[in-house]
Amino acid sequence: LRVIALPEPNPRVDRFFSERRSRRGMKVIPAGQAVRDVLRALQRREMVGVLADRDYTPRQDRVVFFGEPARLPRGPVWLAGHTGATILPGFMTYEEGGRLRLRIREPLFPGDFEGPDAIRQAIARLLEEEIGRTPHQWYMFRDLWRDDSYGGPSAR
Repeated sequence: LRVIALPEPNPRVDRFFSERRSRRGMKVIPAGQAVRDVLRALQRREMVGVLADRDYTPRQDRVVFFGEPARLPRGPVWLAGHTGATILPGFMTYEEGGRLRLRIREPLFPGDFEGPDAIRQAIARLLEEEIGRTPHQWYMFRDLWRDDSYGGPSAR
C-alpha cells in the first residue's frame, strides 16, 4: 500500500508519522512528487491511499458536502479517470480499547458515472454517511466551506 502524505514542518512530528505508517506496511509518496509516483504505482497494480476530504491544491473546485459547496479534492477522481483504477472507499475509525476498524465500501467504477463531478459527488455522499456514523472521529483542521487555498489562511 502506498499513501500520499504531506511532510510535516516539524521533523520530529514528520518522523513520528513516518514511523507509524512504516510499521503498518505503508510506503509514503511525498505530496510534492505524488502524481508521477502514484501513476507508476498504479501501473504496477499497487494500491494507493489518497485522502478524499482534504484538497491540498490552490483550486477552488466545489462539490455539495453536508448541504453546502465545499472544497473536496479532484485527485482520486482524476487518477481513476486517467488510469482506469477503481476507487475503493475506505474509512478508518477508533474502536474501544484503541483498536482501529477499517470499513470498506462498495467500489466506484469511473465508467458507471456521467463524468468526474458525478464521482466526486458520490464520494461526498459516502463521506457524509461515514462521518455521520462517528462525527467525533472526523478531524478536519481546515474549513472546507470557505475560500481557502492550499497552505494559506482562510479568505473569509
